[in-house]
Amino acid sequence: MPMFVNGTGSPFPTGTNPVSNATADLNGDGHLDLLFANYISDNVSVLFGNGSGGFTAGTAVPVGNGPREVEAGDLDGDGDIDFIASNYSGNSVSVLRNNGNGTFTAAAAVPVGTVPRGVALGDLDGDGDLDFVSANYVSNTVSVMLNNGSAAFTQAAGSPIAVGTRPVAVVVAKLDGDNDFDIAVTNNSNNTVSILLNNGNGTFTAAGPAATGTGPRGIAAGDLDGDGDTDLVVDNFGANTLSILLNNGSGGFTASGAPLATGNNPYAVTVGDLDGDGDLDIATTNSGGSSVSVFRNNGSAGFTPADGSPFAVGVSPGGIVMGDFNEDGVLDLSTANFGSNTTSILINDVNDRILFQSSDGTPAIWLMNGLGTVFVGAVGPFNPGPSWHVKESGDFNGDSKSDILWQNDDGTPAIWLMNGSHVLANSPAGSFNPGPTWQIKATGDFNGDSRSDILWQNDDGTPAIWLMNGSTVLSNSPAGSFRDLPGTSRPPATSMATASPTSCGRTTTARPRSG
Repeated sequence: MPMFVNGTGSPFPTGTNPVSNATADLNGDGHLDLLFANYISDNVSVLFGNGSGGFTAGTAVPVGNGPREVEAGDLDGDGDIDFIASNYSGNSVSVLRNNGNGTFTAAAAVPVGTVPRGVALGDLDGDGDLDFVSANYVSNTVSVMLNNGSAAFTQAAGSPIAVGTRPVAVVVAKLDGDNDFDIAVTNNSNNTVSILLNNGNGTFTAAGPAATGTGPRGIAAGDLDGDGDTDLVVDNFGANTLSILLNNGSGGFTASGAPLATGNNPYAVTVGDLDGDGDLDIATTNSGGSSVSVFRNNGSAGFTPADGSPFAVGVSPGGIVMGDFNEDGVLDLSTANFGSNTTSILINDVNDRILFQSSDGTPAIWLMNGLGTVFVGAVGPFNPGPSWHVKESGDFNGDSKSDILWQNDDGTPAIWLMNGSHVLANSPAGSFNPGPTWQIKATGDFNGDSRSDILWQNDDGTPAIWLMNGSTVLSNSPAGSFRDLPGTSRPPATSMATASPTSCGRTTTARPRSG
């Protein structure tokens, strides 16, 4: 099955031509929210998450001309999350301070080099607050800007620093093992990554550049091969590949094997543990293919495409971030869709779910990753009794979480709407009992509304479908107008209708209650 599915309500609207995005809890409610740098509307969209993979728009925040990149972090030390945005046409970086509720007040814009594109945050001078670096596309430099602790920034000694030709994206990470933050920046026109090693005080020394594929653009950092140092992955926009650059432990990088094939024009890349096995996987947007490619790591920087990859998103996606948007314990994805003014929310469906039921009726769930269990737990503190049997699971209410379909010995169906191992609601599936001759055979989205429906079969072979919305039956009808079974003939259409499980057989049988 595909590793990712579009979340309920996805895509969600942003401003005009979103280029990049960032994620953090912006309003302090415990759920991840999203920021989008909108290149044409000259603002940053704020989308508040509800913890189930859904988002609602907050107040867009004006920034400078042509914002290209947005990064989030606590810039003024007050415990809430602020952000910066690079202004491509303004030669500056906007600084926005959070009022504590997901609304923002602008601080003074910070002048940087000519045509800033990528920005990154990190404590570059070791004083405990977040500084930033910008990649200046036309001046072929990076600007290092140091924070005074109150979100006011001044240029570091030696900044701006010369890098390669047409620097685009930048990442801050510990690259040489000395515990301070270094800089890596992609150089789009000469097919390299510049490595700048920190002297410990926010000044930098250039190390040898690392070779990439054609037209490097996006970059991300993480320990890809499990050896304890930080490696790099780079989008090669002109070659439709990813370069995996492994660190020798001292900030020197060499390519690991052949580049990974992506979709058309990979643009931005991120790393994180998408499959719960403890190592870092990769996700990249494909701007020319309107898709996302996902690669699973074998633990030694060997990568294979995830099931279903590439995944369709909005038009010309730029930025991409990971976060557990539906709070099920695994990382999901958000893309900034430049061409359709939206974000696509891709919900991670990697965990298989095993439902157990003891002989006395008690249900339990194991959330699985391959052969490993991510979670083991009882399904609530109750037992519906041995006459109730777990038949199937499916997403009946469209919240991107699996629910449980039960059937009693007398034929009565019921649904538990779930959040992980917690029962949100339990109710009969409809208001009737089709009788013990009808058996639940499968679940599936038969009408394309992103909610699971129920497939029945009578003891005589007749199939029927209930189209569902949560535990409500929208319609029930025969599956087709005939049955073809070995040794039988095709019955009249009227006999099929009569045999369907319909509301004529009401029952007072109790559902499996949650206590």
